[in-house]
Amino acid sequence: MKKVYFSLLLSFAITTIFAQIPDGYYDSATGTGATLKTQLYNIIKSHNTISYGDLWELYKFSDVDNYYEHDGTVLDIYS
Repeated sequence: MKKVYFSLLLSFAITTIFAQIPDGYYDSATGTGATLKTQLYNIIKSHNTISYGDLWELYKFSDVDNYYEHDGTVLDIYS
């Protein structure tokens, strides 16, 4: 049971470290109501959409092993 809790804590810590909002990302989101909604829309309107079928091409760049064995292979994305 301790291993399960440790794994959950470790997963949360890693997610917290790597999934941070960039500095200043929401600086323009001020106000309330319709004004706030418009400002949030303006922040996210230029995002890039990737379809499920395109993920395999993305993995060749986003999940390349540059940290462990430095061999350029794709890291295990299912673990």
